[in-house]
Amino acid sequence: MPSSDFVDSHVAFLYASQTGNAESICYNIYETAVQRGFNATYNVLDDYAKFGFSELRTIVFVVSTTGDGDPPDNSARFWRILRKATRSDKHAYAHLRYAILGLGDTNYSNFCNTAQRLDKQLEEAGARTFYKKGLADDATGMEEVVEPWIDGLWAALSQVAKCKGDSDAAKTVEAEKDVEVEKDVEEAAEALAELNVEAADNATSTEGSVEPAPHEVQPLVLDFRPMAQTSSITNVARVTAPVCTATYEDTPVEPHSPDFPP
Repeated sequence: MPSSDFVDSHVAFLYASQTGNAESICYNIYETAVQRGFNATYNVLDDYAKFGFSELRTIVFVVSTTGDGDPPDNSARFWRILRKATRSDKHAYAHLRYAILGLGDTNYSNFCNTAQRLDKQLEEAGARTFYKKGLADDATGMEEVVEPWIDGLWAALSQVAKCKGDSDAAKTVEAEKDVEVEKDVEEAAEALAELNVEAADNATSTEGSVEPAPHEVQPLVLDFRPMAQTSSITNVARVTAPVCTATYEDTPVEPHSPDFPP
């Protein structure tokens, strides 16, 4: 663990990704760090010259493994300068504190080899970890390691890096919540307006027709008089004829007996 007097004013989030998973996870962690009030940057490893890798003091790595334990293509140049630096100076990164989240798949050989190699080479060059290494397995579900690892990162990171303060971070979070609430209110208002228009259209289309009131019981009237057209009950005419008709009436109708032929 880092010494108590080692507190940085900046945190770098660096990734090496072949298919985009490590890149996406790294960006989400970086974004959360900014919301929490950390002064953070986000870069791909091959841009080491742009962000001055050798001068960084606090880094969170998110790296994946591709092929037969190979590092992603967007970290090839970084590995060359890392090997060169560690060979020439065994204390090249003694100033560095880091944490590593590795992504891999146990269905393939050399599981999380990129993260393992990175950890080993940094340690050999004098760097020290400030948080445990996480190795996520895509074969069993990366979220089983990734989510708990991220949850535990913030307490460890706050020991080695300064934060703008809980009040600033809270203001940022609250502002984002306000925007979300306003958006939800607008969407609800639009949905209500659409329902009102639809209700008005339905009322116009049914104007003039009589609709039964809700839960109102209407009498069902069965009229058997069409049966009088048959010659007898047991000898129905070959030509199809209605046996009876059923109608709903708005007012009760006295029942009556049909007039059957003799």
